[in-house]
Amino acid sequence: MTRVWRAGAPILTVLLVIIAIWYLGAVRMNATWERDQAARAGVELTTPQMIVNTLTQDRPILPAPHQVAVGLYDGIA
Repeated sequence: MTRVWRAGAPILTVLLVIIAIWYLGAVRMNATWERDQAARAGVELTTPQMIVNTLTQDRPILPAPHQVAVGLYDGIA
């Protein structure tokens, strides 16, 4: 088990860092649209609401990893 962990740990670490950066990028890139929509509606969004809204947009600028995974699954299945 230790040998497998030592061989796979660097790959897993890099993969997790890439996914974390991807999520942060999705929130950052999609936040402008959410702010505009909230301003038009006269609503003030909290940070948790903003994060949830940016990660669940129907047509985001940068889709989150889970949205891409669902799209791939729907396209294959």
